[in-house]
Amino acid sequence: MNAPTALAALSLALRERLLGGGAAVLPGLGTLARAHVPARVEARPDGSRALLPPGETVRLSAPEGDPSPLAALVVRHLGAPQADPTAALQAVLDHLEARLAATGEATLAGLGTFERTSGGVRFLPDAALLA
Repeated sequence: MNAPTALAALSLALRERLLGGGAAVLPGLGTLARAHVPARVEARPDGSRALLPPGETVRLSAPEGDPSPLAALVVRHLGAPQADPTAALQAVLDHLEARLAATGEATLAGLGTFERTSGGVRFLPDAALLA
């Protein structure tokens, strides 16, 4: 499987899992989950303050839970129903890790961007995922 195919399948599987309300465990990387952001007051550069409405975001936290629901979705989106789900998920994550190692970031269409930082990996969700 080539990197573009693998990353496209991962993006579709992650979107499906997150939009369905589930968390997505990425072994060795973390767990992606939707999170509520409460209303808050933000200070503006001109000294004024603005009330920001509540919303949602997607956060990357320490890996916890069972990766098999995501693995099954990856196999389905790869179109490889006979593949071992655990091995398929690991192969896809290897492509993601390779992209992070080579460029410092990996953008998954319709999902967001993983960025390697000095403190580890962070995730920046695509606005379309939160709409």
